[in-house]
Amino acid sequence: MKLLLFLLVACVFAEGQEWIQNTADVSSETVTLSFAVKHTGADRLHDRFNAVSDPSHPAYGQHLSIDEIRSMVQAVPESMKAVQTWLMDNKVPNCNVAGSGDLVICKDVPVPSAESLLSVTLFKWSHYERDLTIIRSQTGPSLPKNIEEHLDFVSGVFTFPILPQLKKTQPLGFGAPEVTPSLLKKLYQITDTVTGDTKSAQALVEFQGQ
Repeated sequence: MKLLLFLLVACVFAEGQEWIQNTADVSSETVTLSFAVKHTGADRLHDRFNAVSDPSHPAYGQHLSIDEIRSMVQAVPESMKAVQTWLMDNKVPNCNVAGSGDLVICKDVPVPSAESLLSVTLFKWSHYERDLTIIRSQTGPSLPKNIEEHLDFVSGVFTFPILPQLKKTQPLGFGAPEVTPSLLKKLYQITDTVTGDTKSAQALVEFQGQ
């Protein structure tokens, strides 16, 4: 019985999140596939990012608009045409260019079509402690060589989402002080000095589970 259970159930860990493969039939379901097409301008964008972030640079603070970023980082035309033609030849539905013009997203792709297109076998996975299910493969996609050279990556069939940690609150222990503004001021040595600058502000933030 234990051997049978082991054969029917497989566990994977994706960035600390545990998913359990089950035997549900997924042939009638659909997935969303994303194809990141090779693009140009990444080096220019990186240089611009450093410039607007450097107080000593003349371009400091001169941030780009979304349209300016899109014009700087664009898909290689030959690569975009090759990927779109490949998808149309394989009758993949509902494909649209998104992002900065270098991402092709195909929604509601039937599982059998996705399996054939990417040479994978898809399964349904359930999260072991949450009411979540997802369709993923056990192996990464395999692409034709003449298409692989035009893509940076494909998502939607192999990698698992990184989920936020579940909150696990613990009550204060017996005799623990109540967290009040005065207690925080004492703990962090915050003075009562007030500046005349109306643009100044103070705030306190706590990150749990980091």
